[in-house]
Amino acid sequence: MALAATHMRLALDMADKYPVKSLSKFISGTIYPDSRWVTGIDRNLTHGDRFLQKNFPKNDFTYGWHVHCLCDHIQAQLYADLFPDIPALDRQRKWILLSAAKVIQDRHDMLQFDLQSTIDLLNYAENPNGEDIQMVKKFNMLIRETYKGCDKEYPPDYFRLWTGVGLKSIVVAKLMDEVEKILSDTRQVLKIKSTYAGIAASPAFSVS
Repeated sequence: MALAATHMRLALDMADKYPVKSLSKFISGTIYPDSRWVTGIDRNLTHGDRFLQKNFPKNDFTYGWHVHCLCDHIQAQLYADLFPDIPALDRQRKWILLSAAKVIQDRHDMLQFDLQSTIDLLNYAENPNGEDIQMVKKFNMLIRETYKGCDKEYPPDYFRLWTGVGLKSIVVAKLMDEVEKILSDTRQVLKIKSTYAGIAASPAFSVS
């Protein structure tokens, strides 16, 4: 999954391609799929292939949800090209490398839009899979707290974010070590940042 700032940036950039009336519902919809980390529902219920289809979204919330899933799908394809050795890695090492790249992408993307006013839109929540609505709201609050007051000098506390959704501290520590390792490679950082343009340029984002 892309992280929240990347998803919010993309949703804002794509909003004019959809008949969005409520930006709050649209942004909440684009954050919703990853609430599965705290609600515990199956990933297929939030990220299944059916959510990629143009006939899936019917309202502002589901348009945001649709954009989220397209983002993850396209990003995965771009990262497969960026990290050709990924298939040879074990599951945890693969997750750490890809997640570290997503952190770097997210840190860049959060500076490209009005982050603080956007996270305030997460006061809306839905539970389309019948999950505990309080847990969905808890996830939205975690996102708001993670990014509140953040800027170039004060990046989000990704360690708190990852442990907040239930990952073990030892795994998150390895992830953050990988982030620092990648940051030392300027060329790789630029390649990672450039993937956003590839996502945003996809013709998949449209109602027709």
